[in-house]
Amino acid sequence: MDSNFESVRLLTSDSLITLRAQVAGNKILGRMNLEKITAKLSSSSYATLEYFDHKTILIDSNFSLKSGGASSLKDDLENAKLFRSAFQGMTPALATDERLWVTLALTQFYEYSTNRWGLSPSASPEESYKYFKNHVLAATPRDRWRNQSLARLWWVGNFASNLGADLQDEALEVFYFNSDLGQQLLGRPNISQPMLLRRSIIRVVHQELVAGNPSAWDRKSFRQFMIDIDFLIGRRKIESIAEDMVVDEIRELFKARFV
Repeated sequence: MDSNFESVRLLTSDSLITLRAQVAGNKILGRMNLEKITAKLSSSSYATLEYFDHKTILIDSNFSLKSGGASSLKDDLENAKLFRSAFQGMTPALATDERLWVTLALTQFYEYSTNRWGLSPSASPEESYKYFKNHVLAATPRDRWRNQSLARLWWVGNFASNLGADLQDEALEVFYFNSDLGQQLLGRPNISQPMLLRRSIIRVVHQELVAGNPSAWDRKSFRQFMIDIDFLIGRRKIESIAEDMVVDEIRELFKARFV
């Protein structure tokens, strides 16, 4: 597929506010794409949606995402590897813009988004609004890395890429091992931020669990393992220790919980 990068046309801030309010008031709009929502609003109310061309971000208009249906973690992994390549000029700061992710989820990636989250064209108003609220909107950091249909792929891919080329694929395999593991890792800022600690945790979890013994997974044990790491970084200045030594300490903590 040939790349065709174009400027991104986004909802304005005021229009996003309008969209949010209109869908909350008429929940069936939550299952529609932006073209149909715009037509519906134009024919039934005075509400209008306006757009602007983003001056920095370009997107490949030919880029598409794979979706084998709802809850497809395998496709999530492959999409997270590739999604960042769909953009030019994107930065973490720009990727916090809710207007970007809402617009794309309702236009270029509408079919992917509704298919990935199992939204039927005949979904009820309640189901439609739940989808819109959880997987189209992206008001908070938690929404962006966990729930929003597209932002989560970009942010997880960015996190993995920042670990270094030697760990990028392993990190994605860890994040998409199951729906809970990645959330436990990314949901702890004190653990997910220090680079040395990030790399060490990914190395250990991939070697000992994801690639080593997948059947050993236990949610409670992993949560306790993460708490143990909290205590470790409270006692030690991790960034001043050689990476191999940090890996050894993390591995000991892991094995103590997964005996």
